[in-house]
Amino acid sequence: YKCAYLPFPSPVKEFWFKIKAGARCDGLTKDDNLSSRITESSLVVIPEDCQGWIRHSIQFFVRCKAGEANL
Repeated sequence: YKCAYLPFPSPVKEFWFKIKAGARCDGLTKDDNLSSRITESSLVVIPEDCQGWIRHSIQFFVRCKAGEANL
């Protein structure tokens, strides 16, 4: 089952939002490497972040499955 529209952030989107925020702190220079920036940024994501994002999304599951609009 897939909801037609998911207005709330998914845990995966929240994860990447935090990664991108860290990777974009400063502009890239000729000596920078985007892959290393992403790797460094991923080190600040802690298990509690992931647990919080999952808890937040779970509260919408039943309503989404029921087809409720405007979650």
